[in-house]
Amino acid sequence: MEFPDVLDKNPYPGKLIALCGVDGSGKTTQLVSISNFLKKNGYDVATTMQHTDSMKEYPIMKNFNLYPKIRSEIDFRAIICLSIGDRLQHLHSIIKPELKSGKIVITDRYIYSLLVFILSFNYPLQNWILELFSFFIAPDITFLFTARIDVISRRILERNNEEDRDINYISLKVEQDWFYKISQNYKFEIIETSEMNKDDVFKFLKQKLINVIQINEGNRMSN
Repeated sequence: MEFPDVLDKNPYPGKLIALCGVDGSGKTTQLVSISNFLKKNGYDVATTMQHTDSMKEYPIMKNFNLYPKIRSEIDFRAIICLSIGDRLQHLHSIIKPELKSGKIVITDRYIYSLLVFILSFNYPLQNWILELFSFFIAPDITFLFTARIDVISRRILERNNEEDRDINYISLKVEQDWFYKISQNYKFEIIETSEMNKDDVFKFLKQKLINVIQINEGNRMSN
């Protein structure tokens, strides 16, 4: 399987941190902890997420996500184009300006999540997809959050207003397996959260961040 080439290095003074993993893996919980830690140490931080809320409102996306039985009536290329376009515009209008200003940007999901989405539907990574992926910049560090499927499903059901959610366990496993497969290509920092509490997870993340951003706790250093 040919994955897109490693993305171009971030050319801006700010740093880009990507948190990836399937729904329920623990990434969103840690986004707040990372942000607070960096702010405490004097850094300007911007938090964001991909995909954007507006993308979910497109009729084609609603139909694809809510009505699996009619997916065969939808051109999957249209879903890919819409998804890449949403992320490219988000990169252009949100992430890059913050990086240019010197901020640390933490994103809940990144282009890698779309790559996993495409692979999980067994769609071939054709040249036009690889070319579009080349327009993205590489995060300075990417954390991949993983957990056992039973733990993930429990976390999802314990969230507010999701106790009646119909969980597709097979899809979760397929997506997480693809995250593992691409992790070596993109040098993700993998953290398995099934048996760890939130504080222990953050200790792992903090040490990695200190190495990448060169933080002396309590004293901001130049990047």
